[in-house]
Amino acid sequence: MRYNGNMPVPLRLYRTIPLLPWNDGVRERIMSYWRDRHFLFIETDGDFLLARRGSLWGNLTAFDPRKLKTELSIARTTPTEVMCLLEIDPQYQVITEWNVRFWELELETLESFLYRNDTRDALWQEFERDSARANALWVATGGVLGGRLTDRWKKH
Repeated sequence: MRYNGNMPVPLRLYRTIPLLPWNDGVRERIMSYWRDRHFLFIETDGDFLLARRGSLWGNLTAFDPRKLKTELSIARTTPTEVMCLLEIDPQYQVITEWNVRFWELELETLESFLYRNDTRDALWQEFERDSARANALWVATGGVLGGRLTDRWKKH
């Protein structure tokens, strides 16, 4: 975890996605993907979307990256490109490589969903299984083992 003075600095992950020209249909597909990932949109006008997921309570109690306080910004950067930015609040959490890979996989899956209507279900099932095993090891060893990605997930 990184700190700025006494406050943890948000973890920022982003992905730029080239796509067909931005229109209401593309915007709605992007929003539907993130809604399925439990985000609630609070701004949806024009070329910018803003959504939130999780809560401070989730940061205090959860080992699930879906429960951590996260803000999602999506902006059209050119007529045929959008940038997605995830800002994760690490307060009260230890962020493992598995957590970071989870959020990266969410961003990668959006691109797959937009181009091929593929939510990569089999890949997510494998990831969830391997991540759960690593998390159990991490808890059992007091954070000594299990926090680092296996080579299989580093390459994906």
